[in-house]
Amino acid sequence: MYQQLEIASANLKILKHDVGTPWHFNLADNFLSGDMFKLEHFKYDTKSKGLNKAPSMTEIMQAAQKAEFYIEQSLTYCNDSVEQIRLLEDKSRVDYGYNMYMYMYMYMYIYHMVRTSMFHKKNNVILAKQEFLRVKEYADKIRNVTDLVHASYSDDSNAKNGFIAAHSMKQYYSFEKLYGQTEK
Repeated sequence: MYQQLEIASANLKILKHDVGTPWHFNLADNFLSGDMFKLEHFKYDTKSKGLNKAPSMTEIMQAAQKAEFYIEQSLTYCNDSVEQIRLLEDKSRVDYGYNMYMYMYMYMYIYHMVRTSMFHKKNNVILAKQEFLRVKEYADKIRNVTDLVHASYSDDSNAKNGFIAAHSMKQYYSFEKLYGQTEK
């Protein structure tokens, strides 16, 4: 579980914030155009190699889901009361981590924004619309996260909610204009 959480948070900064490169990189700035995966240590589905190796976008998603699964499985099969107490303490930390950083909701929002962007750049309207449905689902969830944003020790502490803290409102509304309308 801990190894999976480490993998899940290895590229956390790049998902939401500016990365100090010589040319200033921000993932959300590249949703509408540009290369989202131009950094050597952050790729969509291929693990980086060499000195700058780091988990890919898909590996981050898988690791976050596995961490949650492993703690649940450990609790299911644990028969020792002392160990159960320790596992429940670990679970509360995992749950707090998921909520504090809005891991799954925020990750899923960003993940589906990335996929919407990929299909947008390929001019694949059908799949971009399909992905944007998921973006909207998670945008609604992170809009409802208000208390944990204010507990943050980052620039996001003044954000009204998780959606604002995601730093991609402009891109979201651009995609919404393109792919958010349902046919009647």
